[in-house]
Amino acid sequence: MAQPDSLYGRPSTVGPGTTYFRPEALGIRTIGVEEHIMFPRLMSRVPKDSYSSAIMKSMMSNPSVTYVKGRSTDSGGQRIRDMDEGGVAVQVLSSVGLPNCTHRGDTDPKRGVELAKEINNELKKAVDSNPSRFKAFAELPMHDPEASIAELHRCVKEMGFVGAMLSGTIGGSGKLLDGPEFDPVLSAFEELDVPLYLHPAIPPKAIWDRYYAIESKPDLSAAFGLAR
Repeated sequence: MAQPDSLYGRPSTVGPGTTYFRPEALGIRTIGVEEHIMFPRLMSRVPKDSYSSAIMKSMMSNPSVTYVKGRSTDSGGQRIRDMDEGGVAVQVLSSVGLPNCTHRGDTDPKRGVELAKEINNELKKAVDSNPSRFKAFAELPMHDPEASIAELHRCVKEMGFVGAMLSGTIGGSGKLLDGPEFDPVLSAFEELDVPLYLHPAIPPKAIWDRYYAIESKPDLSAAFGLAR
């Protein structure tokens, strides 16, 4: 996989430089709950078919994401400066990965589980680097419901995570979270009293082609598909 600077570019601005809160809200402690971080060494293990890779390339080349380029791998000075300038007290970190560990599970279920654990270990290191400013959502190997329950318990009880995030469908299988095989996983969230954050991701190609593909407008297609 390319190094993060060559793939996502270097930080193009020093920070947001402004806040978007009403004056009366400036004293409120603000928590960001969709704050992604990327671990290139680990994400290089996720298989990327030509379809999802093309969608990601289109998204990252869009001028609207200029600001985020170069920031996805940072959990240090630049991220903290951006938080301070933007009025954010705490970020809940989550792994960047539209193709994620469940896609690895499509071809090698055991490796998909191992990848989820490694991502969570890295998230824990990022939180520990500044525990007063960072919390984390776990990455779960949802292609394996039993392993997901075990990993959720480990992340919440042993590492202090505040929930988990799931991006889109379960891997490339097209399975959805309302399938009965995932009921025990949802029950585990209820038992632990933590949230499951549902994040958009690249839909299966058949759904994309039918509902979101707009001829000659790939950027608009990407925006509609990911905002579904």
